[in-house]
Amino acid sequence: MAKTKINNLLTTLIITTAILFPLSGAFADSVNPAVIDFSAKGGEMLQKSFNYSNDSDHDKTIILDIRPYVVKGGIAVFADENGNPITSAMKGWITFNKSQLSIPKGENADI
Repeated sequence: MAKTKINNLLTTLIITTAILFPLSGAFADSVNPAVIDFSAKGGEMLQKSFNYSNDSDHDKTIILDIRPYVVKGGIAVFADENGNPITSAMKGWITFNKSQLSIPKGENADI
């Protein structure tokens, strides 16, 4: 049962980063690993991380958020037909140790 819930969570949530940066400058960042794939037993807590590398020519502030979505025709859809965000109770299953962080140009951070 827990593995099914985790699999549903993986298919209905996406970790997104909203990047706030000036309009000038290059956008050349990387996230490693690009996909975090895992399974857990009921009641088990896991800790996973990824590395965000700011390869641009200016400092950035990264805002971390969990956004539920559905897949329609192979495309992730984040809002319903009326423009309302897709919701999921499973959103609360994933937390970040920070809600945002600043990454200086040319540096990286583990999230």
